[in-house]
Amino acid sequence: MKRVIICEGPDNCGKTTLCELLKQEFAEMQPTVVHCGPPQTNDPLKFQVSYLKTTIRSFEENSGLEIWDRSVIGECVYGPLYRQNEYDHETYERNLMHEMQTVESRIFSIVMYTNGGVYKQMNIKAKKDEEKLYQKMVQAPKIAIRFVDVFTKLGLKHTLYINCENYESFDIRNRYIMKRVRAWLHHKPYEHLMTNDFTHTFFNNGQMMWKRGIGFMKWRYECSTYDDKECALGCNHAIKSEFGRAVNRPTGACGAIDTAKYIFVGEAPGHDGCGKLGIPFYDDRSGNLMQTTLDRLGIHPTHYYMTNIVHCTPERNDLLKYVDNQTRRSLECVTALKAELLRIIDKNPTVKIIALGKVAGYELSRFGMEHSTVYHPAYYLRMGISDEFHRALKMVMEEA
Repeated sequence: MKRVIICEGPDNCGKTTLCELLKQEFAEMQPTVVHCGPPQTNDPLKFQVSYLKTTIRSFEENSGLEIWDRSVIGECVYGPLYRQNEYDHETYERNLMHEMQTVESRIFSIVMYTNGGVYKQMNIKAKKDEEKLYQKMVQAPKIAIRFVDVFTKLGLKHTLYINCENYESFDIRNRYIMKRVRAWLHHKPYEHLMTNDFTHTFFNNGQMMWKRGIGFMKWRYECSTYDDKECALGCNHAIKSEFGRAVNRPTGACGAIDTAKYIFVGEAPGHDGCGKLGIPFYDDRSGNLMQTTLDRLGIHPTHYYMTNIVHCTPERNDLLKYVDNQTRRSLECVTALKAELLRIIDKNPTVKIIALGKVAGYELSRFGMEHSTVYHPAYYLRMGISDEFHRALKMVMEEA
C-alpha cells in the first residue's frame, strides 16, 4: 500500500533539495519523486479532478513510497491566486477534501512557511528560471499563508508545519524534518525533547498568533502593572525569568485567532520552556509531553489557542510565594483572561475549552465558562504515567 510524503510551500525554500534528501534517506523503500504542475488542457477543472481521482486510486493499486514536490493540493493555492478566472476552484477544493481524507493515514505533509525573511537571513538568491509570477520570491509570503490556511482546512492528521524563519540553515531544518518523517514511517509518535530554541515549533517570539488570510499578526500581551512595576510577581519575572529579562514583557498566548478548535488553559508559564522562549507548553518536560500528545492526536498549531491563567514566571516556579486562590484574582492577567478567551470564542463559537490542571479549572469555573478539565501534564510526568495524558486529553477532546 502506497505511502506519500508531501512537500509544499513557496519557491526558494529548498523543497526540491529536501525531496532529494528524503529520496536518499529512505532509498531502501525505492521512493520516486513526483511533481504535479498546473493543468495543461482547455478544461482545467476536468483535468485536475480526473488527475486527483487517478492519483488517489493509485494508493490502493500500488505500494512503496512517493515524495511529492508540489502536489494536487497545490492547485488550491496557485489556482485561486494566479488562475482566478480559469475554472471553479471551489469545486476542485471540495473534491480534494473528500478524496484526501479517505487516505490521510498514508500521507505525511510538510508545509513550509516563510514571511520572506529567510531569503535575506540565508542569503538566498532568486533562481534564474523565475518566469511566472508565482515563482518570484516577492510572492512567497502570500503563497505561504495560503498553504498554511489550506492545510488547516484540510486537517490531515500527519501534518508538520515548518516556519523557515526558525532555523539558522536549511540543513538544521531538514535534519528535524527527517526525524519526524522517520517516526511516521515507523508508526511511532515523535517524542519532543528540549531544544532551547524555536526549531520544533511553528511559532517564535515575533510570530505568536495566526489569522486566516493574514498570516502571523504582530501581537503581544500588554500589562499595565508589569510596565509600571506594580506587580511583585511581574518584577520577579523581569529579573529572574530568562524570557522576562530578554524580552521584557509577560508571556502571552500562542495559536490561532479564527481557526481554533480548542482553547488550552494552563496555570502559569514554567521556568524552563515558556519561561525561556515565551511559548506556552513548549520546550520543558510538560510542554514536550503536550506537543507530543498534540502530534499524536493530529492537532495542528493552527487548530488551537493556548494560554495561561497567570502570565509571569517566578523564580523556581514558586507561584505560591506570590499568589493564592484569593490574591490571584487581583492580578491584571487573571482579571483580563475572560475577555481574552471571549475574543477567541467570538471567532470560533464551537471552540472547546480545556483546562490543564485544577488551578485553570478553578478560574474558568469562577468565570462561568463551560470547559473540560484534565490534570496538568506535570502530574502525569510526576506519577510516571505520561501515556495516560494522551488518553485523558483524547477523551475530553472527543466529548460532544
